[in-house]
Amino acid sequence: MPNEVSSTMRLFLLIFLLALLAACNYRAEVPSYIYIKPFELRTNKATEGSASENITDAWVYLDDEVLGVFQLPARVPVITSGPGKLLLMPGIKKDGISGIREVYPFYTHYSIDFSPSPATVDTVFPSLKYIDGLKFPLLEDFEIGIDFTNMNRTSIRNEVFEGNWSGVVRLDAFNNELATSSSAFQLPQDGRRIYLEMDYKSSLRFNVSLLAGKSTGLDPVYAVTITAKDQWNKIYIDLTEEVIANKAKDYRLVFSSNLPAGAEEATFFFDNIKIVHL
Repeated sequence: MPNEVSSTMRLFLLIFLLALLAACNYRAEVPSYIYIKPFELRTNKATEGSASENITDAWVYLDDEVLGVFQLPARVPVITSGPGKLLLMPGIKKDGISGIREVYPFYTHYSIDFSPSPATVDTVFPSLKYIDGLKFPLLEDFEIGIDFTNMNRTSIRNEVFEGNWSGVVRLDAFNNELATSSSAFQLPQDGRRIYLEMDYKSSLRFNVSLLAGKSTGLDPVYAVTITAKDQWNKIYIDLTEEVIANKAKDYRLVFSSNLPAGAEEATFFFDNIKIVHL
């Protein structure tokens, strides 16, 4: 029995010494950190419109290895033994839905050379622009006239998103329907990505649709319903599938809603409405 105890003690002591040795030789890797500020979008206002954006996330890569998707602003730990290329890709909420996030295909990416400095924080101020070759068949900022039926312009300061004018539709008991459409524009029929961008605020939810111009007439194509917002909000709506499924010679953008029973009024504001595609 004493020999068994002695053997057990020796085994325990050996395990303890090995663990202690391993602990002494172990050196935890201390990460470097980058603090990513919100993206800044730069545009050619004459051809691309407003620099308004709603980039919510950064998709972060180091030398083609994904580090993760981070809501901005973000403090990102980076563990690497040497310098590399840090790539930041702008992420949005597709169709305004928090659970559907993707890299916006029409913005450039931001990259910098990165050298690790453990336990320190480097701040990054990413900037980007639209990719080259984009087309904007609909570009409405309401500063000069208006391209929508049954919609007015407002210059009241607390109703305007930016600049001097925004679009507005006011509903009441005598005018109880939102039914406004743009002039006609053409879209590619080959599956290229197509997005609607716009700034808006509204006291009621409303529908976004396309009117597809066909030989048989105008065919309404529902896209998405947008929830009411009491503050200005930027939204990106993917229209690609609607266009693929409803090929037409031209299209019109339509916003629609109805004043609910018992409601006395509602207001819809719009600005920087863009249809964008390659």
